[in-house]
Amino acid sequence: MLAAGLNLRGQILRTRGFYDEAAKVSRAAVESARVTCGDRHPDTAKALHNRGLILVELGRFDEAEVAVREALSIYRGADGEHSRDLDEGVRALGVIAEQAGDLDAARRRYQQLVDLRAGLDPPNPAFEGCAVSVLGILEVRAGNPELGLKHIERAERLMESAAGRSVDCRVANRVRFGRAYMALGRFDEAEEAIEAALEAYAGPPSIGVSRRTWTKAQRGAEEALAELNELRTR
Repeated sequence: MLAAGLNLRGQILRTRGFYDEAAKVSRAAVESARVTCGDRHPDTAKALHNRGLILVELGRFDEAEVAVREALSIYRGADGEHSRDLDEGVRALGVIAEQAGDLDAARRRYQQLVDLRAGLDPPNPAFEGCAVSVLGILEVRAGNPELGLKHIERAERLMESAAGRSVDCRVANRVRFGRAYMALGRFDEAEEAIEAALEAYAGPPSIGVSRRTWTKAQRGAEEALAELNELRTR
């Protein structure tokens, strides 16, 4: 199907960082899906969701949210609040809010994501832990480091119980530990956590994680360490 092919091409372009071209392809994918499948078809929702993620990368947050919300509406219309497809849509809304600088909305949306993942049957602690970890760092950024640290500690426990999975989330969680400790003035613990993450990032990417994504995360850890060193000199 033309729409599916265009959607896949848009996804590939997005992962490679060609966002302007990806946006053009994703628009064509949505238009094609509407014509061939209809406005309320799951394939149209997938195309809308992918377009929303691409628009986020371009900083077009309002357009991104419109696309993702329409995708969520389609999923809810098909399967109600029990649709497994709601997960990625809610996560996308959280990303949009975070990137747009609306921490209150981001925290609400990630709490909703945590609730969705906590209700999975069968349970998926690694999946849940990744969401709890992001919720934790959002609380730290919002000026609630004690609460944020509690979420990050809970995320670690959840991911520890899922041995061999979510390796990339666990490494990212080390950096979030570091930032929480920094906010609490616990600089030695912060350094230990961030250094542990940097050691992991110096190795090969986790399975299923692109080199580009891994390198971006590594830069984030390096920035956290630089911020810590600056705090220590004040």
